[in-house]
Amino acid sequence: MKEEEESEDVEIEVDEQEDEIDAQQEEAALETEERTNQLPAWAMNLEAGCKKMPVKGLVNIDVSEAAAQLFDNAVISKILQMYKHYYDQRVMMSPDDYYNKMVNNKLGRLDLDGICPYTGENDEGSLKQPSAEQLMEWYDQKAAPTSWSQGKVIWRQAKRHMQHVVKTLEVYEKMMEFLVHAGYTPDRMKFLTPRSKMKGTNEEKGEMRKMISDFVSRLLKGAFPSSEHYAYFRSGDHGFPNCQEIPAFTVYLAFRETQRSEELLIAAQQCGVVLAEMFVAKMAYSLAYAEKEAQRGRLGWKQTMAPNLDPKATEAGQRRRPTSSRSIKDRCIWAWT
Repeated sequence: MKEEEESEDVEIEVDEQEDEIDAQQEEAALETEERTNQLPAWAMNLEAGCKKMPVKGLVNIDVSEAAAQLFDNAVISKILQMYKHYYDQRVMMSPDDYYNKMVNNKLGRLDLDGICPYTGENDEGSLKQPSAEQLMEWYDQKAAPTSWSQGKVIWRQAKRHMQHVVKTLEVYEKMMEFLVHAGYTPDRMKFLTPRSKMKGTNEEKGEMRKMISDFVSRLLKGAFPSSEHYAYFRSGDHGFPNCQEIPAFTVYLAFRETQRSEELLIAAQQCGVVLAEMFVAKMAYSLAYAEKEAQRGRLGWKQTMAPNLDPKATEAGQRRRPTSSRSIKDRCIWAWT
Protein backbone atom coordinates (compact mmCIF):
# COMPACT_ATOMS: atom_id res chain seq x y z
CA MET A 1 0.00 0.00 0.00
CA LYS A 2 2.83 2.31 0.92
CA GLU A 3 4.59 1.54 -2.39
CA GLU A 4 1.40 2.41 -4.32
CA GLU A 5 1.14 5.79 -2.53
CA GLU A 6 4.78 6.60 -3.36
CA SER A 7 4.18 5.63 -7.01
CA GLU A 8 1.18 7.98 -7.19
CA ASP A 9 3.25 10.82 -5.71
CA VAL A 10 5.94 10.28 -8.32
CA GLU A 11 3.39 10.30 -11.15
CA ILE A 12 1.86 13.55 -9.85
CA GLU A 13 5.31 15.14 -9.62
CA VAL A 14 6.18 14.06 -13.18
CA ASP A 15 2.87 15.41 -14.50
CA GLU A 16 3.51 18.75 -12.78
CA GLN A 17 6.99 18.95 -14.30
CA GLU A 18 5.61 18.16 -17.77
CA ASP A 19 2.91 20.82 -17.36
CA GLU A 20 5.55 23.33 -16.31
CA ILE A 21 7.71 22.47 -19.35
CA ASP A 22 4.67 22.78 -21.65
CA ALA A 23 3.84 26.19 -20.14
CA GLN A 24 7.42 27.40 -20.64
CA GLN A 25 7.45 26.19 -24.23
CA GLU A 26 4.10 27.85 -24.92
CA GLU A 27 5.33 31.11 -23.40
CA ALA A 28 8.52 30.98 -25.48
CA ALA A 29 6.49 30.26 -28.62
CA LEU A 30 4.24 33.26 -27.92
CA GLU A 31 7.26 35.52 -27.40
CA THR A 32 8.78 34.30 -30.68
CA GLU A 33 5.48 34.86 -32.49
CA GLU A 34 5.25 38.40 -31.10
CA ARG A 35 8.81 39.22 -32.23
CA THR A 36 8.14 37.68 -35.65
CA ASN A 37 4.95 39.74 -36.11
CA GLN A 38 6.99 42.89 -35.54
CA LEU A 39 9.52 42.02 -38.26
CA PRO A 40 9.29 43.51 -41.79
CA ALA A 41 7.93 41.39 -44.62
CA TRP A 42 11.34 40.78 -46.19
CA ALA A 43 12.47 38.79 -43.13
CA MET A 44 9.66 36.22 -43.31
CA ASN A 45 10.39 32.65 -44.38
CA LEU A 46 9.57 31.71 -47.95
CA GLU A 47 7.06 28.92 -48.52
CA ALA A 48 8.81 26.06 -50.29
CA GLY A 49 6.95 24.11 -52.95
CA CYS A 50 3.89 26.36 -53.20
CA LYS A 51 4.20 26.96 -56.97
CA LYS A 52 4.98 25.03 -60.13
CA MET A 53 7.70 25.72 -62.67
CA PRO A 54 6.17 27.04 -65.92
CA VAL A 55 6.18 24.68 -68.88
CA LYS A 56 6.94 27.49 -71.33
CA GLY A 57 9.48 30.17 -70.61
CA LEU A 58 10.26 33.69 -71.78
CA VAL A 59 11.54 34.01 -75.33
CA ASN A 60 15.02 35.44 -75.78
CA ILE A 61 15.05 38.20 -78.42
CA ASP A 62 18.81 38.67 -78.83
CA VAL A 63 20.17 38.26 -82.35
CA SER A 64 22.93 35.82 -81.42
CA GLU A 65 21.64 32.57 -79.92
CA ALA A 66 25.19 31.46 -79.03
CA ALA A 67 25.91 34.68 -77.14
CA ALA A 68 22.56 34.48 -75.34
CA GLN A 69 23.37 30.91 -74.28
CA LEU A 70 26.73 32.11 -72.97
CA PHE A 71 24.98 34.68 -70.78
CA ASP A 72 22.27 32.19 -69.74
CA ASN A 73 25.13 30.08 -68.45
CA ALA A 74 26.65 33.07 -66.62
CA VAL A 75 23.32 33.83 -64.94
CA ILE A 76 22.80 30.24 -63.76
CA SER A 77 26.45 30.04 -62.62
CA LYS A 78 25.98 33.06 -60.37
CA ILE A 79 22.67 31.78 -59.04
CA LEU A 80 24.18 28.38 -58.22
CA GLN A 81 26.96 30.14 -56.32
CA MET A 82 24.46 32.02 -54.16
CA TYR A 83 21.56 29.58 -53.85
CA LYS A 84 22.71 27.34 -50.99
CA HIS A 85 23.20 30.33 -48.68
CA TYR A 86 19.96 31.90 -49.91
CA TYR A 87 17.99 28.69 -49.25
CA ASP A 88 19.47 28.32 -45.77
CA GLN A 89 18.61 31.93 -44.91
CA ARG A 90 15.12 32.10 -46.42
CA VAL A 91 13.87 28.60 -45.58
CA MET A 92 15.91 27.02 -42.79
CA MET A 93 16.75 30.07 -40.66
CA SER A 94 14.12 31.64 -38.38
CA PRO A 95 12.82 35.10 -39.43
CA ASP A 96 14.25 36.58 -36.23
CA ASP A 97 17.71 35.14 -36.89
CA TYR A 98 17.61 36.18 -40.55
CA TYR A 99 16.61 39.72 -39.62
CA ASN A 100 19.40 40.05 -37.06
CA LYS A 101 21.97 38.60 -39.45
CA MET A 102 20.93 40.98 -42.23
CA VAL A 103 20.85 44.09 -40.05
CA ASN A 104 24.09 43.37 -38.19
CA ASN A 105 26.02 41.89 -41.10
CA LYS A 106 29.06 43.95 -42.13
CA LEU A 107 29.57 42.08 -45.42
CA GLY A 108 26.60 43.59 -47.27
CA ARG A 109 23.08 42.53 -48.26
CA LEU A 110 22.79 38.77 -47.70
CA ASP A 111 20.27 38.32 -50.53
CA LEU A 112 22.42 40.24 -53.04
CA ASP A 113 25.80 38.59 -52.40
CA GLY A 114 27.13 41.59 -50.50
CA ILE A 115 27.04 43.88 -53.55
CA CYS A 116 25.53 46.70 -51.48
CA PRO A 117 24.81 47.62 -47.84
CA TYR A 118 21.60 47.07 -45.92
CA THR A 119 19.81 50.44 -45.97
CA GLY A 120 16.52 49.73 -44.21
CA GLU A 121 13.08 48.87 -45.52
CA ASN A 122 10.19 50.63 -47.25
CA ASP A 123 6.78 51.19 -45.67
CA GLU A 124 5.42 47.97 -47.18
CA GLY A 125 8.27 45.97 -45.65
CA SER A 126 10.50 45.41 -48.70
CA LEU A 127 14.23 46.16 -48.61
CA LYS A 128 15.30 49.60 -49.82
CA GLN A 129 17.61 49.92 -52.79
CA PRO A 130 20.73 51.93 -51.85
CA SER A 131 21.32 55.36 -53.36
CA ALA A 132 24.29 56.09 -55.62
CA GLU A 133 26.00 57.89 -52.74
CA GLN A 134 25.52 54.93 -50.40
CA LEU A 135 26.92 52.58 -53.05
CA MET A 136 30.03 54.68 -53.57
CA GLU A 137 30.60 54.94 -49.83
CA TRP A 138 30.21 51.16 -49.57
CA TYR A 139 32.77 50.53 -52.29
CA ASP A 140 35.23 52.93 -50.72
CA GLN A 141 35.07 50.72 -47.62
CA LYS A 142 34.97 47.27 -49.22
CA ALA A 143 36.85 47.40 -52.53
CA ALA A 144 40.24 45.73 -52.98
CA PRO A 145 43.04 46.58 -55.44
CA THR A 146 43.65 44.91 -58.79
CA SER A 147 46.54 45.39 -61.19
CA TRP A 148 45.11 46.25 -64.56
CA SER A 149 43.87 49.86 -64.58
CA GLN A 150 43.66 53.27 -62.94
CA GLY A 151 41.12 53.69 -60.15
CA LYS A 152 40.20 57.32 -60.73
CA VAL A 153 38.91 56.69 -64.26
CA ILE A 154 37.04 53.47 -63.47
CA TRP A 155 35.22 55.00 -60.54
CA ARG A 156 33.67 57.63 -62.81
CA GLN A 157 32.55 54.82 -65.10
CA ALA A 158 31.51 52.48 -62.30
CA LYS A 159 29.16 55.08 -60.84
CA ARG A 160 27.10 54.87 -64.03
CA HIS A 161 26.76 51.10 -63.72
CA MET A 162 26.66 49.98 -60.10
CA GLN A 163 22.99 50.72 -59.47
CA HIS A 164 22.21 48.71 -62.61
CA VAL A 165 24.31 45.84 -61.20
CA VAL A 166 22.23 45.98 -58.02
CA LYS A 167 19.06 45.77 -60.15
CA THR A 168 20.48 42.73 -61.98
CA LEU A 169 21.21 41.02 -58.66
CA GLU A 170 17.65 41.86 -57.61
CA VAL A 171 16.51 39.96 -60.72
CA TYR A 172 18.64 37.01 -59.56
CA GLU A 173 17.08 37.27 -56.10
CA LYS A 174 13.59 37.09 -57.62
CA MET A 175 14.68 34.03 -59.60
CA MET A 176 16.00 32.36 -56.43
CA GLU A 177 12.79 33.22 -54.59
CA PHE A 178 10.83 31.42 -57.28
CA LEU A 179 13.20 28.45 -57.09
CA VAL A 180 12.23 28.11 -53.43
CA HIS A 181 8.51 28.49 -54.25
CA ALA A 182 8.89 25.82 -56.96
CA GLY A 183 10.40 23.37 -54.47
CA TYR A 184 14.00 23.36 -55.70
CA THR A 185 16.51 22.59 -52.96
CA PRO A 186 20.24 23.23 -53.57
CA ASP A 187 20.74 19.47 -54.06
CA ARG A 188 17.97 19.36 -56.64
CA MET A 189 19.81 22.00 -58.70
CA LYS A 190 22.81 19.74 -59.26
CA PHE A 191 21.41 18.51 -62.57
CA LEU A 192 22.66 21.79 -64.10
CA THR A 193 26.39 21.98 -64.87
CA PRO A 194 27.87 25.41 -65.77
CA ARG A 195 30.26 25.60 -68.73
CA SER A 196 33.32 25.91 -66.51
CA LYS A 197 32.58 22.47 -65.05
CA MET A 198 31.20 20.72 -68.12
CA LYS A 199 32.78 17.43 -69.17
CA GLY A 200 32.04 14.99 -71.96
CA THR A 201 31.72 15.27 -75.72
CA ASN A 202 30.86 18.46 -77.60
CA GLU A 203 27.42 16.99 -78.24
CA GLU A 204 26.86 16.41 -74.52
CA LYS A 205 28.05 19.92 -73.72
CA GLY A 206 25.70 21.29 -76.38
CA GLU A 207 22.77 19.47 -74.79
CA MET A 208 23.65 20.89 -71.37
CA ARG A 209 23.83 24.43 -72.82
CA LYS A 210 20.34 24.00 -74.28
CA MET A 211 19.07 22.60 -70.97
CA ILE A 212 20.48 25.58 -69.06
CA SER A 213 18.95 28.10 -71.48
CA ASP A 214 15.56 26.36 -71.32
CA PHE A 215 15.69 26.33 -67.51
CA VAL A 216 16.69 30.02 -67.32
CA SER A 217 13.83 31.02 -69.63
CA ARG A 218 11.25 29.07 -67.57
CA LEU A 219 12.70 30.35 -64.31
CA LEU A 220 12.43 33.92 -65.56
CA LYS A 221 8.80 33.30 -66.54
CA GLY A 222 8.07 32.03 -63.04
CA ALA A 223 9.79 35.01 -61.42
CA PHE A 224 8.26 37.57 -63.84
CA PRO A 225 4.96 36.08 -65.04
CA SER A 226 3.79 39.25 -66.80
CA SER A 227 6.85 39.30 -69.09
CA GLU A 228 6.97 37.51 -72.45
CA HIS A 229 10.57 38.07 -73.57
CA TYR A 230 14.03 38.64 -72.14
CA ALA A 231 17.25 40.09 -73.52
CA TYR A 232 20.89 40.73 -72.66
CA PHE A 233 21.91 42.93 -75.59
CA ARG A 234 18.77 44.98 -76.25
CA SER A 235 17.33 47.88 -74.28
CA GLY A 236 14.92 50.75 -74.72
CA ASP A 237 12.53 50.91 -77.66
CA HIS A 238 13.13 47.53 -79.31
CA GLY A 239 9.52 46.66 -80.12
CA PHE A 240 9.05 44.10 -77.32
CA PRO A 241 7.19 45.92 -74.51
CA ASN A 242 6.87 42.98 -72.09
CA CYS A 243 10.59 42.29 -71.99
CA GLN A 244 12.77 41.52 -68.97
CA GLU A 245 16.09 43.22 -69.71
CA ILE A 246 19.24 41.91 -68.03
CA PRO A 247 22.07 44.10 -69.39
CA ALA A 248 25.05 41.99 -70.47
CA PHE A 249 27.63 44.27 -68.85
CA THR A 250 25.89 43.99 -65.47
CA VAL A 251 25.90 40.19 -65.76
CA TYR A 252 29.68 40.44 -66.03
CA LEU A 253 30.01 42.96 -63.18
CA ALA A 254 27.77 40.88 -60.89
CA PHE A 255 30.60 38.37 -60.59
CA ARG A 256 33.39 39.08 -58.14
CA GLU A 257 36.66 40.25 -59.68
CA THR A 258 38.38 36.84 -59.49
CA GLN A 259 35.38 35.13 -61.14
CA ARG A 260 34.92 37.47 -64.09
CA SER A 261 35.56 36.09 -67.55
CA GLU A 262 36.89 38.09 -70.49
CA GLU A 263 34.77 35.80 -72.66
CA LEU A 264 31.66 37.65 -71.47
CA LEU A 265 33.23 41.01 -72.33
CA ILE A 266 34.26 39.80 -75.79
CA ALA A 267 30.79 38.40 -76.52
CA ALA A 268 29.10 41.57 -75.26
CA GLN A 269 31.28 43.78 -77.43
CA GLN A 270 30.67 41.57 -80.49
CA CYS A 271 26.92 41.98 -79.85
CA GLY A 272 27.14 45.76 -79.87
CA VAL A 273 27.41 46.53 -76.15
CA VAL A 274 29.39 49.73 -75.58
CA LEU A 275 31.88 48.91 -72.83
CA ALA A 276 33.45 51.36 -70.43
CA GLU A 277 36.93 52.48 -71.51
CA MET A 278 38.78 50.71 -68.72
CA PHE A 279 37.09 47.39 -69.43
CA VAL A 280 38.02 47.63 -73.11
CA ALA A 281 41.60 48.20 -71.94
CA LYS A 282 41.39 45.22 -69.59
CA MET A 283 40.10 42.98 -72.37
CA ALA A 284 42.72 44.24 -74.83
CA TYR A 285 45.52 43.67 -72.36
CA SER A 286 44.37 40.09 -71.67
CA LEU A 287 44.04 39.32 -75.38
CA ALA A 288 47.45 40.79 -76.13
CA TYR A 289 49.02 38.80 -73.31
CA ALA A 290 47.36 35.58 -74.52
CA GLU A 291 48.64 36.18 -78.06
CA LYS A 292 52.16 36.84 -76.76
CA GLU A 293 52.08 33.59 -74.79
CA ALA A 294 50.77 31.71 -77.84
CA GLN A 295 53.73 32.94 -79.90
CA ARG A 296 55.97 31.34 -77.27
CA GLY A 297 54.15 28.05 -77.73
CA ARG A 298 52.04 28.41 -74.60
CA LEU A 299 48.52 28.01 -75.98
CA GLY A 300 46.68 27.32 -72.71
CA TRP A 301 45.84 30.95 -71.92
CA LYS A 302 44.48 31.66 -75.39
CA GLN A 303 42.51 28.43 -75.56
CA THR A 304 40.84 28.90 -72.17
CA MET A 305 40.15 32.65 -72.40
CA ALA A 306 37.15 32.29 -74.72
CA PRO A 307 36.56 28.56 -75.28
CA ASN A 308 32.94 29.04 -76.36
CA LEU A 309 33.55 31.76 -78.97
CA ASP A 310 34.97 31.76 -82.48
CA PRO A 311 38.78 31.36 -82.17
CA LYS A 312 39.15 34.55 -84.24
CA ALA A 313 37.75 36.47 -81.27
CA THR A 314 41.00 36.04 -79.34
CA GLU A 315 42.96 37.52 -82.24
CA ALA A 316 41.16 40.86 -81.89
CA GLY A 317 43.57 41.85 -79.16
CA GLN A 318 46.23 42.56 -81.77
CA ARG A 319 44.02 45.27 -83.23
CA ARG A 320 43.05 46.78 -79.86
CA ARG A 321 46.36 46.36 -78.06
CA PRO A 322 47.21 49.08 -75.50
CA THR A 323 50.05 51.38 -76.50
CA SER A 324 52.10 50.10 -73.58
CA SER A 325 51.58 46.89 -71.63
CA ARG A 326 53.17 48.56 -68.62
CA SER A 327 50.64 51.40 -68.78
CA ILE A 328 47.86 48.86 -68.09
CA LYS A 329 49.64 46.26 -65.98
CA ASP A 330 51.21 48.61 -63.45
CA ARG A 331 48.14 50.72 -62.75
CA CYS A 332 45.79 50.02 -59.90
CA ILE A 333 42.00 50.14 -59.66
CA TRP A 334 39.62 49.33 -56.88
CA ALA A 335 37.17 46.55 -57.70
CA TRP A 336 34.64 44.45 -55.82
CA THR A 337 36.21 41.22 -54.57
